[in-house]
Amino acid sequence: MNPRIPDPQASPPTCAQCNRAIADGLYDDRAEQYYCDTACFNDWADANHEDVVLFYADMNVN
Repeated sequence: MNPRIPDPQASPPTCAQCNRAIADGLYDDRAEQYYCDTACFNDWADANHEDVVLFYADMNVN
């Protein structure tokens, strides 16, 4: 099943940052998490700065 199209029988997905139920938002394919909007994603990235930096380094630094 495509995670971008939630099952209509299931509970709506929740934002990984603020835990609100969301009908439409951003989806992170790698982490399999939803975010309400770019503001919630940016807040999550700020709170998880080390993870973001390590991921970026793994993907982009030789």
